[in-house]
Amino acid sequence: MWVGVLHHVCNEHSWATSCCEHEPLDEDSQNKPWIIQGSAAHKALTALVLEKRWLTLVKKISKLQDHI
Repeated sequence: MWVGVLHHVCNEHSWATSCCEHEPLDEDSQNKPWIIQGSAAHKALTALVLEKRWLTLVKKISKLQDHI
């Protein structure tokens, strides 16, 4: 689910392996600027989101929330 943020920020809310869990976006949300896939901003975000240490931490936090 965490990796889905890379799709969401590009206004892509369903993809081959999953989809966002939010309600359909209103017109105001659709008209906001989105990150362009493959742009420098998207590449920088991808590097952060897919960084192995961060993914390990996200997995641990996710497991903790399951117990709360």
